[in-house]
Amino acid sequence: MNLAASAVVIDLGANAIRLVVPGLAGVVGGPGATMDGILDVGANGRLLGVEVGGDYVTVMDPPPGAEAHVRSASVTVGIAGTEPPEISIPRHGRGYEITYPSGNQCWQVTTVGGQLIQLCATTAGGSVGPGDGGGGTPGSRG
Repeated sequence: MNLAASAVVIDLGANAIRLVVPGLAGVVGGPGATMDGILDVGANGRLLGVEVGGDYVTVMDPPPGAEAHVRSASVTVGIAGTEPPEISIPRHGRGYEITYPSGNQCWQVTTVGGQLIQLCATTAGGSVGPGDGGGGTPGSRG
């Protein structure tokens, strides 16, 4: 089944991206729970989506004309036992690096039903340092 993330949280402390995914089935979560998945990353490290538990979760559309730059990588995601379910994706791993979103950014994504919605990333888990404007680790850019 194709689903859209309803929230994206940039977890600075864990260097991961957490996706809140209502309707995600086939995943069992809890402390330390993980699952294998397939991550799709587009041009410039854009997080496009992830397949986990037989479901594909869309995060953002590739920019027009950049479809040839999409690459896939195997990834182990964390599964939180929350409602709605939440999956956690490491920002980098073997064969991939997610550089966008990097926090406090918004974009539009097309849902499975063809509806265009706005989705925003928020940051969590970082400390506020001098000159960083809050929400990030010292020297980070969001």
